[in-house]
Amino acid sequence: MNIELLLNEMGEKLGLSALPLDGNRCCAIVLDSQVHVELHHVDSADTLCLAADVGSPVEGVRGDLCRQLLHLNADPQRQGDGGFALEPETDRVTLCRSVDPNAHDSQSLLDLVLQMAESVKAWRGVLEGQGLTRA
Repeated sequence: MNIELLLNEMGEKLGLSALPLDGNRCCAIVLDSQVHVELHHVDSADTLCLAADVGSPVEGVRGDLCRQLLHLNADPQRQGDGGFALEPETDRVTLCRSVDPNAHDSQSLLDLVLQMAESVKAWRGVLEGQGLTRA
């Protein structure tokens, strides 16, 4: 399916008139006024990368945070919600996931985005509760 059509159909399901890609092949949506999900289409791989902000590292615990993120990324029981990254440009923890847009219709893609938003909210609570991140 055409990526622009897929995203516009998904946007319509969210009540948006459109969900266009910008010049960098990105678009973003905010869910529940809490979770900002960026969708980036990588043309060369025909992949859609989903990324959502989880929080900022708490000062003085960066090593502990990095160890926890590595542990979580290696845990086979939680592979379904993506992988964690510490973004060097923003110094924010991000949950990322790659999706094959050809394997989804607009509803199944929307379901993945909504699932990711729920995962982000849950992981925010866990990592903040461990004293590793803050909003």
